Amino acid sequence: MSRGDLVVSVVVAFVLGWLCTGCPAPVCQTLASRCSGSRVELCDSRGQWTLVADCDALTSGGEWECGETVSAGETVTACLPEQP
Repeated sequence: MSRGDLVVSVVVAFVLGWLCTGCPAPVCQTLASRCSGSRVELCDSRGQWTLVADCDALTSGGEWECGETVSAGETVTACLPEQP
């Protein structure tokens, strides 16, 4: 890396940091999922949890709860029928 490249890199890092002053710090890994009470949340590209589904709001087929299940060999977080 030349001295000019280094200066450009530092300036770009400074400008990007300045533009994002006040931006929330990432709290999760992109595309991670979790249950937060009865809510299914997905980590967005900014590293913030985003509501995907509210299991309490589902009205068809009885009661629903947030949980993990395996689909196509992958563990996923979803609204699942509540177990008795």
